[in-house]
Amino acid sequence: MVLGGVVRDLFRRRPRDAQPFLSIIVNFYNNVREAPNTLYSLSRDYQREATDIPYEVIALDHASTRPLSEEAVRAFGPEFQYRFVETQSVSPAAAINAACRDAAGDRLVVMIDGAHIVTPNVLQLVTDAFRQYPSPFIATAMFHLGPKRQNLSVLEGYDQHAEDRLLAQCAWKNNGYRLYGVSGAFADDSGGWYGQLFESGCFALRKADFLSLGGLRGALPVSWRRPRQP
Repeated sequence: MVLGGVVRDLFRRRPRDAQPFLSIIVNFYNNVREAPNTLYSLSRDYQREATDIPYEVIALDHASTRPLSEEAVRAFGPEFQYRFVETQSVSPAAAINAACRDAAGDRLVVMIDGAHIVTPNVLQLVTDAFRQYPSPFIATAMFHLGPKRQNLSVLEGYDQHAEDRLLAQCAWKNNGYRLYGVSGAFADDSGGWYGQLFESGCFALRKADFLSLGGLRGALPVSWRRPRQP
C-alpha cells in the first residue's frame, strides 16, 4: 500500500521554530519481503528535502517467525535501528507504546503496518507541520497498489508477483510519486482527497501528546531482544 498526501489538523499558526527531532516507529510482522521497500522509503536516499531533518527510524520486529536481519535494517543509514520484540501479544500496541516512550525524538511518526511505502516528501511535510503548529495531528491517506482495492483485485489474480512487477515497472525508487500511477484506489471509504479520512497507516504527533493520551491500547508487556538464530 502507498501512503501520501499529508493531512494537517491545524489548530493555530505560530512562527517557525527550530527543526523538531523525529522518531519514526515502524512495526513489522513477517515482512521480510515488504520491509526493504518500506525502509528505503524512509531513507535519506529517497526522502526529498530531508537532508537537514534530524530523525531516527526504529524498526520493530514484532515476534516474527521470520525475523528481519538487523544488519540489513541498519544498512539503510545511521538513522536506522532494529528491535526484535519478545511478546505473546498479537496486537503491536504495547510494543509501539514502549518504543514511543523510549524514542529520542520529541515528535513521533508511527507506522502501524510495515507493509507501506511512503511518498518522497512525507518527512519534509510532517516537519513543516510540526514547525508551524503547536499540537498537530498529521495523517497520510492510504492507497492500494494494483488496479483495484486488493480485496477485489486478488479475486482476479493479483498477487505478490504481480505487485513486484508493478513496482519494478514504475521505477518508484527513482521517483516515488510514480506509485500513484500503479495505485488503483483509496484504502478506505473516506470519499477521496476531499472526503473524511477514517483510517491511516502512518500518523504523526508530539511525543508529549501521544503519551498524555495513553498511547495505543495494548495487551501484554514486551521486551527487546535479538531474535533466535535459525
